[in-house]
Amino acid sequence: MSDTIQTQTANLPLEATVLVPRLWDQKTLAAYIGKSIAWCERARWKNEGPKFIHLGRNVRYKVEDVLNWIESEGAK
Repeated sequence: MSDTIQTQTANLPLEATVLVPRLWDQKTLAAYIGKSIAWCERARWKNEGPKFIHLGRNVRYKVEDVLNWIESEGAK
């Protein structure tokens, strides 16, 4: 099946290509920034941490948003 998908996408024009952002869960975020999962939850509830999205009941963070948040926090 993956061969079929690769063949189909190889024939698409460049304009049809979509870049999908990489998403992290809270565990990955916590490990990356050196904080606990509980800190990530509290920061999310207080709107103090990186931007997040809900996928159903799951919370995910776009890597780009995390990096932007780190950059903006460093400027404070």
